[in-house]
Amino acid sequence: MQRLESNLDEAFDIKERYRKQRAKVDWHKIGVRNSCFFHSKTSARKTRNRIKGLTDDGGVWRDSNEDIKRITA
Repeated sequence: MQRLESNLDEAFDIKERYRKQRAKVDWHKIGVRNSCFFHSKTSARKTRNRIKGLTDDGGVWRDSNEDIKRITA
C-alpha cells in the first residue's frame, strides 16, 4: 500500500513539474507576442507624433530641418 502511495505521489509530482514547465513556455509565448504588439504600437505612435513641419510667424508652412530649428529657436 505504501508503495502505491509513493508511486502516486511521484506521479503527482511529475505532473506538477510538467504543468509548471508548460506554464513557463506559455508565458514566454504570450510575453513575446505582447512585446511585438507593444513595439508595433509604439513605432506607429512615434511615426504619427513626428513633427513634419511648422507654420512660421507669417503663416508659411516650413518643413525643412533648418527652418524648423529657426522657428523653434
